[in-house]
Amino acid sequence: METDNETTIVILILGIIMLVYNFSDPVSETFVIEDYQCPVYERKSKLISIVHHPKLNKGFIVHVSCKKANSIIQKSLKDADGIYTIEKNGRNYNLMYKEKALQNIVEYSLDNYEYIRTKTGFMLMGPT
Repeated sequence: METDNETTIVILILGIIMLVYNFSDPVSETFVIEDYQCPVYERKSKLISIVHHPKLNKGFIVHVSCKKANSIIQKSLKDADGIYTIEKNGRNYNLMYKEKALQNIVEYSLDNYEYIRTKTGFMLMGPT
């Protein structure tokens, strides 16, 4: 349980840092949110989360069904175990699960967050 709290705190800190710097291009109107399914539990997503990819040193907006799903994705990226990865796809990125594209995702920025929030109606995952 303590690891989940630490992961949540790290994600929130990264989100705040990225919010302050706001260093990614805004999502274009052509960005399509293809699926509202959680990439971990294969059920309906209801939260927006931010994951950090250590190798790329970037934050990405992912929609998930619960905080545990976010922790699983973040741990996989941190451990670089290849279970979850992020790959460039044109101007955007794909969240991959064992080389299968699960979600079309974008870099985190305030503009991108607002765009995704407006399109999905989901709220940003909060601390535990």
